[in-house]
Amino acid sequence: MKQLDKWKIFLSSTSKDLHDVRDHITQFLRTKGIEVIRFEDNFIKDVNKNSQQICIDNVRNADFFILVLDCCCGEKYNIDNSISITQAEFREAKKNNIPYIFFISERLKDEYFNLIGNINAKNQKKVIKAPVLKKHLRTYTLIDNNIETDLLFFTHELMSSNEGNYASFFSSNIDIEKEMLSRLKDFSFSIYRKIISAQTDLLLGNGEFGRTLKGLLGGYYTKPEVRKIPDYDGGDIDLSKTIPPILEEKRYVIIQGKAGAGKTTELIRAYLNDSVDENNYMKKMKLYVRLKDLPINEFGIVDPLTIINYQIENILGRGPYEFLYGEVNFHLYFDGLDEIATDPREKDIKIYVNASVLKHSLALAGRVEIGERVRNILLQQDVSLLVYEVYEWDNKKANIFLTKTFASYPSLIEELEEEHIQKKIVDLIKNPLIATMFAFIIHENDLKWPVDVDNQASLFDIFIDRWLNRELVRLSINSRSFSKSKKDIRKAWRITAWELYQLLGSNRLLKTDQLIETIILLQPNISKKLLGNIFESLLIKSRISDVIKGFIHEQFMEYFIAELFVDHCLNNDEAVLSYLEKAIRGDVNDFIRAIWDRFEDRKVVKIFETLKSLYYNQAVDNIQMQANIIYYMSRIPMRNLRDQVKDFFEKASYSTHMFISNGALYSLVRLGDFSAEERLYHSLSTSKEAASYNRRLHLEYYADVLPSPNPPTFDDEVSLWGRCCKELLEHLYDNRDKFIYTKRVDIFTIRDLMSSRQHRGSLDHENLEQIHKSLMRLKKERPAYIHIVDKAMVEYCKLKELWESLSISG
Repeated sequence: MKQLDKWKIFLSSTSKDLHDVRDHITQFLRTKGIEVIRFEDNFIKDVNKNSQQICIDNVRNADFFILVLDCCCGEKYNIDNSISITQAEFREAKKNNIPYIFFISERLKDEYFNLIGNINAKNQKKVIKAPVLKKHLRTYTLIDNNIETDLLFFTHELMSSNEGNYASFFSSNIDIEKEMLSRLKDFSFSIYRKIISAQTDLLLGNGEFGRTLKGLLGGYYTKPEVRKIPDYDGGDIDLSKTIPPILEEKRYVIIQGKAGAGKTTELIRAYLNDSVDENNYMKKMKLYVRLKDLPINEFGIVDPLTIINYQIENILGRGPYEFLYGEVNFHLYFDGLDEIATDPREKDIKIYVNASVLKHSLALAGRVEIGERVRNILLQQDVSLLVYEVYEWDNKKANIFLTKTFASYPSLIEELEEEHIQKKIVDLIKNPLIATMFAFIIHENDLKWPVDVDNQASLFDIFIDRWLNRELVRLSINSRSFSKSKKDIRKAWRITAWELYQLLGSNRLLKTDQLIETIILLQPNISKKLLGNIFESLLIKSRISDVIKGFIHEQFMEYFIAELFVDHCLNNDEAVLSYLEKAIRGDVNDFIRAIWDRFEDRKVVKIFETLKSLYYNQAVDNIQMQANIIYYMSRIPMRNLRDQVKDFFEKASYSTHMFISNGALYSLVRLGDFSAEERLYHSLSTSKEAASYNRRLHLEYYADVLPSPNPPTFDDEVSLWGRCCKELLEHLYDNRDKFIYTKRVDIFTIRDLMSSRQHRGSLDHENLEQIHKSLMRLKKERPAYIHIVDKAMVEYCKLKELWESLSISG
């Protein structure tokens, strides 16, 4: 990481009368970590320019401007002999919008106000213009003969300015030092404005994928469906307009939803809308913050000062500024909670959502399960909050969006309207950003919509291939090495994605040179030059360092991780162990299943053999790894493996660890093993430990939440248990074979969740009736499963009895 620049202050004054003062101010500022630009020692010189022009040029290199006046005005400025060089420096600072403060000696102040008093006594004018002042100076008798007459004219320019005319007066160096501490805080507001401006430019000007994000935020974006939680307000909610007024009222907002639903886009839209209003910028500071990159202070938390200094360093390329004004109210926009960890606990989230942060207004975005944990924290603080859930697109909205975005490309729209393309493309596009990037690649390269896709993995695969073609052409890769370069880049992306994934939740940063070394080590035939081009053009990097920040959209990272995992499984690579030791997020797992669903039988068999070998060998003493293998095995395509998979789960079901045993039994039940269902139900109904594991297992299997040692305790219709209940109900209403076998255990789990919380959750009378009707219909239509239905009916009666015994309030 390159050396951070110091904040620079240009010190303007005459040396003749203020030599000692200049030295004192310089020494004082340098002890505070500020670089002082002054002609005595560090002006940037140019032999082709005169000394006065060099002074003017150096003003432009400053962040701030300090002017000190005593009795001398300075030598005349050659370009315009009507002003001094000191006066020219000041005007150059104003011209370049450099924030300034000025100090006036007590004797100069007395002289100036005496002059103004004389003029007012004769003219009684509120505004004294330059010609009037000039006229009176011809006959004015100075109190202090050491003060140059032209300096009074310059002082009037300062004191009568419409902006920045708050003068500080001094009689000694100590006066300047005391006042300087206060006035340096005034510069904080200019820093705030710089941050807001830089953040806005960064968010709107992101060109890594053409004009994608700018286009989305600039008007192409079709608003997603947003619902207010918990009252399910069905009205049209525009979060970009809704959130800023809520923050003005010192309230808190949570935006939650599934990955790719548009949470971040909505948060950014709200931030940009909020930051436009700078009427109260001196009291309200708006910050958009990527949490995963923030450093944690020595107290193990993130506070507003930590955030500000991070933004200064990361966005402005400057060192920390210690004079930040402490009385500003922040509007904090927190993004990246999803990336802190795959399954963060409340204690992890409290690092960011802590008492120091909660003194200010806060809006944050995260997955539903994370949003619920944040809401738990806020409710414990007894604060006012609002929760909004962003839903994925439906086909109609996706089609409207694409039609609107590419209205000027008739051939694309005509193709999109063909039924076979609609079904295969629109069904798979769930995210506006990905849709835009995908369509952008198509029309920029005169391509057609792909029709040979059958799942989202196919869509990503084709899109990435075409994206690679575009970038390789742009990088001028010759035709002979085109194919190899494409493979190399894809491998590099996979490794990069995994390296970034492993940094989630840590304070470590991934550097380009370290990453290239890792990739070369794993793929020694890849060209270093090619890798340099990849990271320069295809990855987002910090403006001030060579630190890799990640892909523009997390779903690409997740897809490459899935590819790398599957590739390791096929090659029986030892590296697959590092995956299985982690709780990989559900979105990666979705891609993994989508990828191997397309494989031919021999590849599926190879994956099965690899996972089984790992389970009995390297994972034998690692419960987390074994649990993840059970998870993947339960979702592997059966094809010709049914008997082998069943045999594997049968052996695993006798594990001494309850979580592994229950997981294996679930997998057997889903395969139609009735004896396994009996064993599982007996285990759950007789063992509190088994029931506890079961509640977590259902959250994993049906709500795509990874295992947690602390089952959720905040239960309402949208909490983890509420969502789990909804998934279980869907299974209970569905009479396909794979859901028939688990009906009794599903009803037991709902009852156990309800009993352990003493709360009805989202289960109402209509749900109960529908469960009963579903079981009766199954009994009538599928007599072969009557024994399963009878057992499920007994469990249903217990559930209904418990439901009736609980009050509505729970």
